[in-house]
Amino acid sequence: MDNNDYRDIFAENLNYYMEQNGVKQIDIAERLGISKSTVSSWCGGVKIPRMDKIEMLADYFGISKSALIEKRNGDIKGYRRPVPIRVAEKFIDDDVLSGTEGYEYVPEEDVSDGGEYVFFRACGDEMYPNIMDGDLVLVRLGGTVRGGEIAAVDEDGASRFRRVVYGEDYVELQPLNPMYPPKRYRDDNAGKARIWGEVRKIIREF
Repeated sequence: MDNNDYRDIFAENLNYYMEQNGVKQIDIAERLGISKSTVSSWCGGVKIPRMDKIEMLADYFGISKSALIEKRNGDIKGYRRPVPIRVAEKFIDDDVLSGTEGYEYVPEEDVSDGGEYVFFRACGDEMYPNIMDGDLVLVRLGGTVRGGEIAAVDEDGASRFRRVVYGEDYVELQPLNPMYPPKRYRDDNAGKARIWGEVRKIIREF
């Protein structure tokens, strides 16, 4: 197999995953920090990227490197559906997805349990080191959050991420950063805190 064949196979696979996931060339260019013309040359079979860029592409689509560089037979597994990203200034009661800034792609198996998922962008350092300022946090909305798990919460009217701890007659919402105190809510003030859903995944962009 000569270089032209490798370029053609790579281009076919790349275009396939882009089409399946609704990704445009500009999306890849921005994500990898390269020019759109470079991505265009990959899609057109003119050039093939270096292995480090192939690895970045594989991570982006949630697939193996071989899925991009080897000739495929039949359908490709590993399709990823888009999950809306929202900047978490506030979790809105009946319009939680408003203000969507774009889409982040996750493996389909991460969101295949029938639940409603959404990304929120973390602000501040209250959950350091687990959740950092600017991280994208995947939350499964609704359902029961298990004790000891991290959840998206509305606490005293402010949207935050907290570890949830259940007591006999209270719920305690704990920051992970020891510089911030936990807050405990009993039956008489339980309405001041609302648990939106459990954190399932954190994506940190560099």
